[in-house]
Amino acid sequence: MSQAKRRRTKKGPPAGKILNRITGDDPKLRAAIHEQKLNVLIAEMIHEARTEAGLSQADLADLVGSTQSVIPRLEDAPHPHA
Repeated sequence: MSQAKRRRTKKGPPAGKILNRITGDDPKLRAAIHEQKLNVLIAEMIHEARTEAGLSQADLADLVGSTQSVIPRLEDAPHPHA
């Protein structure tokens, strides 16, 4: 039985370097990217805290005085104006 050859791929530059090359020094674009990163981080923190506490989306909504439909929008916050 022969082993399948592993395909080696050449690693390119890190995503951050590519992003810097694309965005250049545009302060508005950089601010928008920073805001998106924060939105993603906060969404992940909300989801992680909720699941670690063993809460459903409805349970969390009750605790914060909201409705269940708001929680998935918070946990998927990367969308602007969510």
